[in-house]
Amino acid sequence: MARLFGKKTRTGQTPRKTKAEKKASAFARPHLHRWVIAAAAYVLVLAAALVLPERGYRPSLDVGSVAPRSIFAGHSFTVEDRAATSSDRDAARAAIKPVYRVYPAVLEEGLARCAEVFGELALVKAGERSIEELAVEVPAAIEAVIRKDELDFVEGETVKAVKQILSRPLVRDREKLKSEAGEIVILNRDGVKSETAVGSMASMDGLKQYLAKELRNSMARNRQARSVTLEITMGIVRPNLVVDEEETGAARAIAAETVPARMRTVEEGEAIVRRGDRVSEEHLYLLAAMAREDRPERGGVMLRFGGMALLVLVCVIAMGMYLWRFQSPDLTGPRYLAILGLAGIGTTVFARAAMLIPLPGDTAYAVPVAGATMAVAVLLRPRVGIMVSLILGLLVGQVCGHSLEAMVVATVGGIAGVYGALEIRHRFHIVKASLLVACANLLTITALELLRAVPAGELSMGSLGADLMWGAVNAGLSGIVVAVGVPVLEHVFNLVTDSKLLELADLNQPALKRLEKEAPGTYQSSLVVGSLTEAAARSIGANGLLARVGAYYHDIGKVTKPSYFGENKPAGNGKSDHDRISPRMSNLVLLSHVKSGVELGGKHRLPGPILDLIQQHHGTTMTAYFYDRAREREVEGEEVRDSDFRYPGPKPQTKEAALLLLADSVEAAVRSLEQPGPKQIRDTVEQVVKTKVDDRQLDECDLNLRDLSLVSDSFTRTLVSQHHRRVKYPQAKT
Repeated sequence: MARLFGKKTRTGQTPRKTKAEKKASAFARPHLHRWVIAAAAYVLVLAAALVLPERGYRPSLDVGSVAPRSIFAGHSFTVEDRAATSSDRDAARAAIKPVYRVYPAVLEEGLARCAEVFGELALVKAGERSIEELAVEVPAAIEAVIRKDELDFVEGETVKAVKQILSRPLVRDREKLKSEAGEIVILNRDGVKSETAVGSMASMDGLKQYLAKELRNSMARNRQARSVTLEITMGIVRPNLVVDEEETGAARAIAAETVPARMRTVEEGEAIVRRGDRVSEEHLYLLAAMAREDRPERGGVMLRFGGMALLVLVCVIAMGMYLWRFQSPDLTGPRYLAILGLAGIGTTVFARAAMLIPLPGDTAYAVPVAGATMAVAVLLRPRVGIMVSLILGLLVGQVCGHSLEAMVVATVGGIAGVYGALEIRHRFHIVKASLLVACANLLTITALELLRAVPAGELSMGSLGADLMWGAVNAGLSGIVVAVGVPVLEHVFNLVTDSKLLELADLNQPALKRLEKEAPGTYQSSLVVGSLTEAAARSIGANGLLARVGAYYHDIGKVTKPSYFGENKPAGNGKSDHDRISPRMSNLVLLSHVKSGVELGGKHRLPGPILDLIQQHHGTTMTAYFYDRAREREVEGEEVRDSDFRYPGPKPQTKEAALLLLADSVEAAVRSLEQPGPKQIRDTVEQVVKTKVDDRQLDECDLNLRDLSLVSDSFTRTLVSQHHRRVKYPQAKT
């Protein structure tokens, strides 16, 4: 497995690269194949997704119902654009001028009214009615006409005036009609149409003046008779030019029929009906047209494939640049790329499959993006999980019918999952993280449903309930993905998580049990170093759990030669095994415990970060005691080089490794004090830290001066509490 994923064996002999060197080489030519393989994997997944049916499940829809999901055109097809055709034909109808007709009944009604009025005036003349009962405008003039016996004359003039006026077109408002059309079509009694200028027609608004002028010419000598004729005529006449609806409708129908139907092409992938829309006749018309032209997909497959492949390539490049620029270059290794690829592949395939499920609601909400982001956050880093949630949200939205809602829910749920995964150490923590994802999903889905309901002013509770159900299913599936997938990936790729660290922290682990049995002093010292390292790590925001577990295992290599290490010698036994060998051999024994520890850790399948701590916990420090002894015994011709008496390193690359180096040295130094009081302990801690800084052992990690001050204070507090003085109890009296 190590060979398959490019994992090198840590022998302790090959110097490790610094962070700068790693970042410089992460995208060097020998490593480009990693990114090529990752991009190719995504492209293959997209090809597999494209093989699946594009149209998916089409629900049964009725006019007025709410579409449970979006439906897109699976292929391009041509259909009549009914709205555009209707608009064109309406324009053709509007271009036809209305056909007017002089309504003959108006003249007949006018003459009948004229006879009725003069019949009443005859009754007044006979004394059977009073002039006040008629409510006329000119009662004095009428009385004068009756008194002069001119009533028959006035009646004749009135009938003549009514006939003269109503035998020709009479309009109510000539200026208004003129503003609409300069000429109008008039149908005469013979059925012949002719265009007449509106300006030549009589109008009600100027009729009184015109009639008064005409009457002055014909009745110049009888002013009172002229006044009565004018008032009675104006009270009788009304407009007689009306629109002939039948003729106008026929003409406009002929014009509309000559307009050809307007066609439009519905492109492949175009939305027919959006999820949450109220289904209309037009939606059903387009669905029926698509069903009539349904055929196997031909064109567009390569375009869709190319577009999706380009989109995924952009996502891969963005992720690579993010890892290179903002994260550790170690995360560009094959194991981590494989995990990121599996997260993207699994999520994309699940999203495509979810679109084919014939169930109510939007099944795109069930895609467990949060499961993938939680797994990435646990196995890699939380910030990488945030980036993955953004990329997967984009891909899920694209795969699920270009759905903005699916993208938003996937992204928000993924980010919530990353937040919930920050402290996953026990199984119940997975439940808590899943509940957090469920809350985020439900709130987001509810918000989207409320926004979607704004145009209609009505919220579909059935659709909301189905969507909320899928949001809850999403959270449950995400929890299952983490509970099952993380341990499997952790084992396959030999990674470390908090859960794995807690498992390794069990003192019944075989490696620790062997250390306790064969090197009990080293075992106890490792427990103390673990306490020191964990407390110091927490004080500066480092991973305290990783530091403590690394401290437990950092000296497991001493089990190969436990008697050569002073902490394993019985109390009171002053003889040392080093007295029987040369300083050079003693130096090799000390140096070998790091290499042996890495090899033993590999046999026990300790994860990489723990092996790194074992390898780096001495950095390149010097075994000063044996170096000085070797120089004392130096013989002529034999050179004692200080490089031979240094650990091979590398120097600590992380805060946790640096803390382990300091804690290991501090614990040994304080243990050598005869009377470890608080002042002596603080002085010893500060001296050890200063020595390591001066020896440049901390140059390749991220510790700064403030961190070193906090670490020194933490070491001092912990060691003072461990070496506190106890009250001497009095002897029991016998």
